[in-house]
Amino acid sequence: YQVDPEGVRPPAPITMGLDGGRFESFSFDARDRQFPRFFLTEDLTKGAVRRFTPDDPDWDDPWSMLHSTGTLEFLVLDGETGSFTWTTDLSKARASAITYYPDCEGIDVNEGLL
Repeated sequence: YQVDPEGVRPPAPITMGLDGGRFESFSFDARDRQFPRFFLTEDLTKGAVRRFTPDDPDWDDPWSMLHSTGTLEFLVLDGETGSFTWTTDLSKARASAITYYPDCEGIDVNEGLL
């Protein structure tokens, strides 16, 4: 859930382009305010890390960005090359999560690094 620290808005499920999920942790990268990125982990053994980029970020109403339309991608790690990609294929990302980062707990963005 997205929770308003001021208590003005009621808690609302974070959709980030989908119908919700069992989310564990959240982080964001807003260095480029025209192209912010939001990240979520999913509280499942096969829970893929999600990256959401809103189509039209509204900094006058930032609450709305997590409920807007945008691009949703999932993290895929390549154990052979040590590299990673982002994909829209949830099945491929879930297979990667099971192999390389099962039960992912916590996420952070620091100086552009996830």
